[in-house]
Amino acid sequence: MKNIILIFYLIIISSIVFAQNSGSKSSNSYLYESFEENYFPPKGWTKINPLGGNGWSLQDANTIFNDLYTSNLTQNKLSSKSLIWNWDTIITYDTLNVKQQRLTQTFDANYNVLSLLIEQWLSNAWTSLYRYSYTYDINGNILIEFVEEWQSNIWVNYTRNTYTYDISGNILTKLYEQWQSNAWANLYKFSFTYDSNGNMLTRLYEKWQNNSWVNYSRYTYTYDNNNNRLTWLYEQWQNNSWVNCNNSIYTYDSNNNLLTEFVEDWINNAWGNSWNYIYSYDTNGKMLTWLGDQWLNSTWENSFIHNYSYDVNGNMLSDVEEIFQNNIWVNFIRFIYTYDANENSLTGELEGWQNINWQPYQSQYWYISLYSNMIKTYNIYNIYRYEASYTSLISGVDNKYAKSNSITVYPNPANSSFTIKSYENNTTLKILNISGQLLKKVKVKDNENIIDIKDLTKGVYLLEIISDKNIFRSIVVKE
Repeated sequence: MKNIILIFYLIIISSIVFAQNSGSKSSNSYLYESFEENYFPPKGWTKINPLGGNGWSLQDANTIFNDLYTSNLTQNKLSSKSLIWNWDTIITYDTLNVKQQRLTQTFDANYNVLSLLIEQWLSNAWTSLYRYSYTYDINGNILIEFVEEWQSNIWVNYTRNTYTYDISGNILTKLYEQWQSNAWANLYKFSFTYDSNGNMLTRLYEKWQNNSWVNYSRYTYTYDNNNNRLTWLYEQWQNNSWVNCNNSIYTYDSNNNLLTEFVEDWINNAWGNSWNYIYSYDTNGKMLTWLGDQWLNSTWENSFIHNYSYDVNGNMLSDVEEIFQNNIWVNFIRFIYTYDANENSLTGELEGWQNINWQPYQSQYWYISLYSNMIKTYNIYNIYRYEASYTSLISGVDNKYAKSNSITVYPNPANSSFTIKSYENNTTLKILNISGQLLKKVKVKDNENIIDIKDLTKGVYLLEIISDKNIFRSIVVKE
């Protein structure tokens, strides 16, 4: 029975992947960007199910994988400016360690991503597959993502995503079009609303049918005073009215770490138990375990558990998932990561438990993530492992990230020390030189912290301040 449940769980995730990749070539690995602040608050793990039913796609605590049809690259605040480093090249491999695909990015003078080229390895050579191009507004928000497909030795129009924003930079609409009969044809549209704190309140999904927009699904969210999500409701449009499908209820500890998520399904005009997720953390607020229990035969039964390990800098080294079979926990899959000195993931690898050993594993149901400064930035499906290289984005940092009512740095310029005043939760300060090298890393424990910089030479330094919900950038000058 457990195997059947697990297979169903994987099939649902697969259906989401293929829905998001309609028309993709079957040999592709799938690349998606993690949406950090635009579509969902980055606090807490989120289960997504855009197609309805009982399946849920399972995501990281710090960044949320977008559950819409997403493009393969940057959106709004998750432009390349949101990280000190961004990858420039990724090479993926299959379980035989044969090259699969190469992904290459280029950047403009402000370090916005201009293009992404996806190539596949055929006959011992790289062959073009897809090409992505981007335009931005003056605030660095992406306006248009234009995708082309390589066919018969020429680039052919494929898809186009167009975005609009409010004055705070929140996405208001996303329009997805496909190239059909030598013209752009509407497929679907998303519309969003927010509260005064920038938390998403509603997300409406409409399909283009018979030359008009027709409701399809709607998500509604509520939050507590700390901007933690309290509830999540998914509805579908049926017979000219909204019908309940799924509902989630969240609880948090005193440090605003997500403790539980209780998931219900709408069955026979009533809410019924579905899943219960329980999370644990270390003293630094890093997630240690994620336990999933499923409601079966009128009782909660263990289904899966994730166990996480980290290096001394807080970067994830491994994610080991076990499933509950015959009343014992059994290894299932594991993810392994390595990092460079700047805390960028250089390699990611997926292994499956087979014949009492960990073996190279690859599946369209699972993705491997890229991380930079402990933030998940991309997910790649259907690969065994990847190798990544990065470009420094120091000169492209926009000071708008330092403008916050909850974080203040003074004095500036400074001599032997400066003070950081923060009202954010779980704040970490990093000091880097202009080459992007990490010099200091400090956990901010109080509202006001004095940072000693006597050991630093005179010059300009980049400050990176990471909290549960935001990343702030600023420059400090030592005189």
